[in-house]
Amino acid sequence: MALASIADLIEGEDREAFLADKAKPHALAMFFVVLGEAANKIGPAVKAAYPDLAWGYAAKLRHLIAHEYQRIDHQQLWEFATLDAPDMLAHLPQPPVERRL
Repeated sequence: MALASIADLIEGEDREAFLADKAKPHALAMFFVVLGEAANKIGPAVKAAYPDLAWGYAAKLRHLIAHEYQRIDHQQLWEFATLDAPDMLAHLPQPPVERRL
């Protein structure tokens, strides 16, 4: 799940050090692409059940990252990752873990 990956990536990170890293902000952006794809596929019933979650914003971020990469504001992604994503993760049911043989 993209939200869990976002949480794992920023866990214990200092904002300035994270943003100065050459790879981590780009990894965060890719997790937002995945999150935006998922947000685009969320049905109306789930969106209605969780109206305060940033569904539209996540979808717009995905579009920006995928189609206008030069306009990415990694500071903005950090803020979403630290403020909005944890709220989304806390309120959404977690998918079952798949067992693979």
